[in-house]
Amino acid sequence: ISAGDRDMRFLLDTCVWSGDCKELRSAGHDVIWAGEWPEDPGDDEILEQCLPGRSAAIMTLKGVVKNVARLPYPVLILGDMGVGKGMVAKAIHEMSGRKCFTILSSTVIPDNLIEAELFGFSKGAFSGAQVSSPGLLINTGDGTILIDQVNEMSELLQAKLLRVLEEGKIRSLGETILRPIL
Repeated sequence: ISAGDRDMRFLLDTCVWSGDCKELRSAGHDVIWAGEWPEDPGDDEILEQCLPGRSAAIMTLKGVVKNVARLPYPVLILGDMGVGKGMVAKAIHEMSGRKCFTILSSTVIPDNLIEAELFGFSKGAFSGAQVSSPGLLINTGDGTILIDQVNEMSELLQAKLLRVLEEGKIRSLGETILRPIL
């Protein structure tokens, strides 16, 4: 998915969409890829901290992380539970130069609260909404959001999130206006 001028990075776990970039299949995972970036002297140190190891599979994965870290596109990380998708996401974030890293675990929060957390809400949008909140998509700015276990979200919420990725705009709960996420 082309992010255009947007510089927000979404790292999505187990959610599939088609994109404008080439796919590189490495270590059994699909990663959006569009070429190589110049080496940064700090890259190897970041990779070793986030993804320790020297096996052939880890070295291949580190190469993929180097290639996608500075791209302004959403990144899809697939893998079984416990294989280190969060570690890969953190490595990509650290190498990207973005400011904040936010993790949202969709398995421990009900869909209606995830929607409010991601998209924000206006005062009075639901009972208990005594003040407005812009939501993570606005608050994270040019940072990184890791949405863990997207496949556990309702199809409706996944569709809303896909629309944000495609259009770069959100509508907070209780509002009628679409706002750009950046």
